[in-house]
Amino acid sequence: MRLADLMSLRQTVGAGLLVTLTERCPLRCAHCSLAATRDGRDLDAAALLRFLRTFTPDCRPEVLMLTGGEPLTRPGLVVEAAEAAREAGTRTAVLSGGFFAVGGQLPPTVRRVAAAVDHFSLSADAHHEREVPRRDLLAALEALAATGVAVSLHALAAGPDDPYPDELAADVTARLGRAVPLLVGLVRPLGRGAAL
Repeated sequence: MRLADLMSLRQTVGAGLLVTLTERCPLRCAHCSLAATRDGRDLDAAALLRFLRTFTPDCRPEVLMLTGGEPLTRPGLVVEAAEAAREAGTRTAVLSGGFFAVGGQLPPTVRRVAAAVDHFSLSADAHHEREVPRRDLLAALEALAATGVAVSLHALAAGPDDPYPDELAADVTARLGRAVPLLVGLVRPLGRGAAL
């Protein structure tokens, strides 16, 4: 499932379901709209899985988007949710801040998530780079792409003239030898981002 497919579904009411698996995150990004912490609350896993198992081929969203906080603090739940949704024909995408990438490795738990989902997005912006260096994020992106899962980057810019997205796109293309879809938004004045 490509980023373009996800974006086209935004035009259809009810085509997607966004689920915040947790308000926990091991990162402390200055712009976090949730102000996620290591001690944040978790969504009830059993209740979520019961809900997903109510999907039928005739009554289901096209895509389940799993986010957080950091959804990969609960990798088993990401896999279980993707499997439950797939039974009815729903595809799954996950958006991660890439905390696991520090050091440039792709842990086995993240590989299992990549095998279970249809799309894997990583957050990238100047604030994330203070927590996860760009070289490590790009190494993880390259390793994820090599698993065969569709990948993209979700970048935030400080404003319309911020050169960050163009610089990131150039580095990604230089590293991977091809373009990776990049969704660019603006830092919002919510959570810790309100202080910016």
